[in-house]
Amino acid sequence: SCLPMHLANDLRNLIKILYASRRDGGVGFSTVDLNNTGNNRISPEGWMTSYGLNPNGIPYKNTREDMIRDGRSSYQILGRVEMLLYDWMANTYPEFLATIRKDNEHAFGTKRPPYLMNGKMISPRMVISSRLGNEAHIDFGDNGPSFVVWLAENPEEDVHDWRFIFQSLQSTVNDVTRDTTSVQLFHGMVAIYDGRYIRHATSISDTNRGNRWGVFHG
Repeated sequence: SCLPMHLANDLRNLIKILYASRRDGGVGFSTVDLNNTGNNRISPEGWMTSYGLNPNGIPYKNTREDMIRDGRSSYQILGRVEMLLYDWMANTYPEFLATIRKDNEHAFGTKRPPYLMNGKMISPRMVISSRLGNEAHIDFGDNGPSFVVWLAENPEEDVHDWRFIFQSLQSTVNDVTRDTTSVQLFHGMVAIYDGRYIRHATSISDTNRGNRWGVFHG
C-alpha cells in the first residue's frame, strides 16, 4: 500500500527537521540521540533512532525533554508524525491498528510517551531509520506486527537500489518460484508484516543521494 502523496510529503518535511543540524534548522539532536538503537546487527549501515518508551516503559533519553529551537519542537514534530499516521491507519487498516495497540498494551499497560497529541498513539515506541542497510534478521523483541512507512528526502531521485527484502518469504511469478522476496521501496510506501517470524533486511542505497527514512511502529 502507499500513503497519499500530500501525507507522505508532510511526514518527510517533519522528519527532515529531526535529522537536520542546528545550522540547517534542526531541533538540536546529537549524533548519539539519533543513533541510540542497538539493533544487534553485525555491520549495519546508517542510523536507527528510537523515540518514546524503551522496553522497560521509561522514556528514551531523546524523549525525556522537549528539544526546542527557533520555534521548532521535537515533541510537536513527533506528536504530529504519530497523529498523522494514526489517523491514516484508523481509516485504512483499523484492524491492524487495533492489533498493534492491543499487543503494546500487554507490554506497556497505560504508559504513554510525552509527545502524544490528542491521545492518538499507534505504539509507545517509534523507530526511525536513516539510510539503513542491514543483513536479514528476526526481531524477537517486537511486541507484535510492524507497520512501516518509507520516505525519501528527494522523491524524484532514482530509487532502484532501495529495497526491503523478505529472506524467508517465498513467491511465485510466471511459474518461477523464489525463496526470497525483494520489494522495491519508494516515497510513501507502506508495509505491514510480523518481523518476529519473517527474516527481513533493508538494502544499502547510494549515499550520494538524499536521505531515506523508514518509520516503524510495532
